Amino acid sequence: MEQIEKSRSVNIPLARWHKVVERITKLLEQKEQVFKRIFTEISTCEFLGQAQVEDWKRLAAQGWEEFQAHRRLLQVKRMIREEVGKQNVLIGISSRLTEIEAIQRQTGILQEILTAQHANRVAPEEVEMVFARTSTEEKRVKARIDPPNSFRSRGAEVLFISDYQQTGEGVDLRMLTGDQLAVLRQELEDLQARKYQAQDELAELNVTRLTLDLPEDIARLVGV
Repeated sequence: MEQIEKSRSVNIPLARWHKVVERITKLLEQKEQVFKRIFTEISTCEFLGQAQVEDWKRLAAQGWEEFQAHRRLLQVKRMIREEVGKQNVLIGISSRLTEIEAIQRQTGILQEILTAQHANRVAPEEVEMVFARTSTEEKRVKARIDPPNSFRSRGAEVLFISDYQQTGEGVDLRMLTGDQLAVLRQELEDLQARKYQAQDELAELNVTRLTLDLPEDIARLVGV
């Protein structure tokens, strides 16, 4: 006569169901290590008698038991994730998660742009003036350099090199106007505020309770 598996009705918040899945995942890893080691690593260099054979049989039985338990845990894990997923869609958790992910991507892009378009960049219409000023400064510094052997000459040369290198390797261009940057800063601020709001809403939704039937032995193992 086939034994009927005992089950237990478990009613806990969605957030705790995620913890249950984490615990099942750890159990799966432990059992997988055991049966894989038994099924793939057992070997012998000699025969030591019937007791050795009995040990192999015991290990084989243990490996098979762990393998079957692993399959049951996988089925339970899949069932929990499917039911939690359905509930997430039903009450709006999935849409909040999608929104938060999109916001994080948008804010990352905006922060990168705003950091790069810093105040020290040069507007396109100012580039000619910057290079003209550098050229004028070069001539002015060279004109006042004393004979090469003097200390003042070496100091002036160093001053000129330091000043000129700012444009000698090019200048960073400001490709957005002040008004455009202001719009992006405001957008970033609004997105960050909405992300915090969506995260709070998500936390509130995760206390929603869900009832599922679990095999009694597995429910006991994961503490529910």
